[in-house]
Formats: sequence, structure tokens, C-alpha cells
Amino acid sequence: MRFDIYKSAQKISMLFDQVPKQKLDQLAVELKIDLKVFSATASTREPDAKGLDEKLSVVLAALEREGQIGTADQPRSYFRGELPMIWGDLNLPSNAEDESSWIPRSIIFCGKTTNGTAIALVGSHRYLIGSDASQTATAFYIKPSTAFRIAAALESDIDPSDNIYLEGLIEPQWHESPVQQNLEFVAKTFLNLDGKIIGSPLYVALK
Repeated sequence: MRFDIYKSAQKISMLFDQVPKQKLDQLAVELKIDLKVFSATASTREPDAKGLDEKLSVVLAALEREGQIGTADQPRSYFRGELPMIWGDLNLPSNAEDESSWIPRSIIFCGKTTNGTAIALVGSHRYLIGSDASQTATAFYIKPSTAFRIAAALESDIDPSDNIYLEGLIEPQWHESPVQQNLEFVAKTFLNLDGKIIGSPLYVALK
């Protein structure tokens, strides 16, 4: 049983729209998905929960067939994993030019694989399931300098009891529980550097 806690409607819908029609028709038959539903709701900003789940199924199947999804230890354009992680708010600049204006508008999931690869998944707080999207920023941007700061912070052990983790980039109040939780995810690879991987998740789920 999978319990989704994060799904990026924007990334999922964008990737779904990029699937060639012939492949889309084939996958829809195999996955028993009615594509007419998407045509009828194309004018809406984002699909409903069921529609988003079906789009995600198509996107993952298409990426798998193209060989684009690697593992957490050997990522490709995308990577999947299932490992203990902690998660919380990430403070990023409210605009790309001013790093003095920090607001918690993003979410971060952190963990390490059995081989020691440090993983950080960073996404928009808007797509945290159960959050009030009207009260969160819709834009999402990671400056390369911020990505490298996160990568540098991943050198240390991932300790949920450490309230200064990531040099203050994360709020000390962790979501749900300060203990690690077993999470499943698929993410776009953003940075792969010396055993440290930063990705942008399509979805994250409790296992």
C-alpha cells in the first residue's frame, strides 16, 4: 500500500503532454486508462487526484521504457528509490536575485542509501498533499549556488535531532515526526556530485 505525501502536478502534467500520441495510446490501453477524460479536462489548471494518478502512471511507464529512470546509487535523467528519510521545510530566497529574503516555500526530503549515497529531494511546498495551495508560492527555483550549499551540507550525517541541519536552511520543526520514515520516490536528477544527489521529485510516498 502506497500513501502519497507529495506529487508535482506541474511536472507530471508537463511530462505527460510530451509523450508521443502513438506511445500514449499504447500505454493507455496497457494501463486501462481512458484518455478522453484528459481531453475533457484539458482546460482546467491541474487534474483531479484520480487524473493525476493516471498521468503519473503513464509518465513512469514511458520513462521506464526509454531507460531514463536509474537508481538512487546510479541515477540517470531520473532516479527512483525507497529508503529512510526525514523531511521538512526548506528556506529559499523569495526572489532569485536577493538571498537576504528567505521564506519557507519549499519542501526537502533527505536520506542516505545503504551504499552511502546522500539524497536530497527538493520540491515546491504547493504539491505537498494536504497543504493549502492558495497560501503557498507557486514559483519554484533553485539557484546553482543553493544546490551546492545543500550538497555540501550532505557531507554530514543525516540526523533528525540536529536542529541546525543544512546550516539553517531547514526549519527546525520537522513534519509529522523527527524520526526517519521509509519513503518511496521518483525524481528528476538535478545534481549528481561525489556521492551526493539532489533531485526534484515527481512523487514521494510513505511505504
